[in-house]
Amino acid sequence: MRRWLQPVVDASHRPTLEGVEHLPPDGPFLLVANHSAGLGVAEILSFLVLYLRHVGHDRPLAAFAHPIGFRVYPVSVALRHLGAVPSTYEAAQGALAAGVPLLVFPGGDHETLRPIWQAHRVDFGGRLGFLRIARAAGVPVVPLGIRGGHFTAPVLFRSPRDALDAGIAT
Repeated sequence: MRRWLQPVVDASHRPTLEGVEHLPPDGPFLLVANHSAGLGVAEILSFLVLYLRHVGHDRPLAAFAHPIGFRVYPVSVALRHLGAVPSTYEAAQGALAAGVPLLVFPGGDHETLRPIWQAHRVDFGGRLGFLRIARAAGVPVVPLGIRGGHFTAPVLFRSPRDALDAGIAT
């Protein structure tokens, strides 16, 4: 997959990744990122390519994905193949206990569905569960700032109720 994905991502998005040297050298950690673009395909694929390029295959990384995706075939197969886990406390504890760092997007659908004029804001919507996860697992929190992704899928208006936030715990 890297053979065709890397050139497409490089040509279409020209992503960059800075600060990899600040990642903990070993052991699990919680990589906490803002979520900036609709379903986040551009930002997630860009980060995947850059992580593999700068960190490599020797250090796997799991990532949270909305639990709904794990109920839909073939999305569920793709998510598992890419190393995603459902965004639940149990899945987080399992990944971290196995020594695998975990990428989380606390703002989730709330943040990604904010209007384009708020593209440069980080808005977790009050969601702080990642702190509970880090504390319970005893792992460091590493911030990750993503910029530019919001412009790949502009949102004009925020609904008073987030589209995917239908009482599902994330």
